[in-house]
Amino acid sequence: MVRDYHARGKLLLTGEYVVMHGALALACPTRRGQSMFISPYRPARIHWKAFTPRGEVWLEAEWNWLGMIQEKTKEPVIQFLEPEGLIPSKLLVLQNKGAGTEAAVSRLESWITHAMLLSHQTNPEYFHEQIERVKAEGISVDTYLEFERDWGLGSSSSLISLLAQWWGCRPMELHAATQGGSGYDQACATASGPIHYQLLAPALSPNARPIAFQPDFHEHLLFVYTGKKQSTDHSIRQFGQRSTAAETCLQEISECTHQLTFATDLMTFMEIMHRHERIMSGLLGEEPIQSARFIGFPGQTKSLGAWGGDFILAATTEPEQAKKFLTNNGFSVIFAFHELLLCPRINNPQT
Repeated sequence: MVRDYHARGKLLLTGEYVVMHGALALACPTRRGQSMFISPYRPARIHWKAFTPRGEVWLEAEWNWLGMIQEKTKEPVIQFLEPEGLIPSKLLVLQNKGAGTEAAVSRLESWITHAMLLSHQTNPEYFHEQIERVKAEGISVDTYLEFERDWGLGSSSSLISLLAQWWGCRPMELHAATQGGSGYDQACATASGPIHYQLLAPALSPNARPIAFQPDFHEHLLFVYTGKKQSTDHSIRQFGQRSTAAETCLQEISECTHQLTFATDLMTFMEIMHRHERIMSGLLGEEPIQSARFIGFPGQTKSLGAWGGDFILAATTEPEQAKKFLTNNGFSVIFAFHELLLCPRINNPQT
């Protein structure tokens, strides 16, 4: 029997960086995400294939997860070699599909062991059910990305969500154990629409609330891939080293988030984008994307997520003119609002 799971990608429209410090952020799941299909394979083996959106295998690996034999019973058991997690006994096969695949497999192995450990700790009955399945018939795992890996839409966060679904553990706990960060991307992975996301004091506990976000002027909003992948973890570390988010900045960004979410006209929306960029530019000590790479753009642009790469939001009164400007300047990956974001209409008070 084949089991299947799905998780969505993510975009952070407001609150980049400062969401880590408690600022209110607007985040949206993307229509494109990642799927996982699990089927029987060979006893005691987990075989993994990861596919690109074009159906190409970019990573393939196989493990023997039950290699330890008890002397008395001769039954295979999971190795509890360290209190922190389960250690697979042997990586049997690694097909190199390109630069970075060995590191990717090592990371994947770590994430699987953390998912198994959390399942063992929080959902032991389900954990043992899965282990019996691995022992009896093995596991073949195929994952399919629906967007390019270098787009920054959540290839890692959606995979963490899929692993949590597979092993029956809490996605936020698995995220905290493997990635860190605010967790907004995990909230997006299973969300059915936009959310307001915030880490609430005093313990910075994650809080995600479904929100209505489908501006009447959405046809004037474009999402543009800048052509440069930006490491979120690296950007967060850099931000932590050079900046302390003042309480006034957190409040200002939270206000921008609320105002942008409920803006009723395009010009107001663009003014809020500009204000958000100005605040973050001062906090980061970096030049806004508009003056750095989009001089002459007929509208307003805003960085999304880590500054310097991935996607930007572009708002314009002249969408066709804006698209022409973008393509003439080498930006070929351009999405309309509903092409990229999952934003169904819901009734939600402006609170």
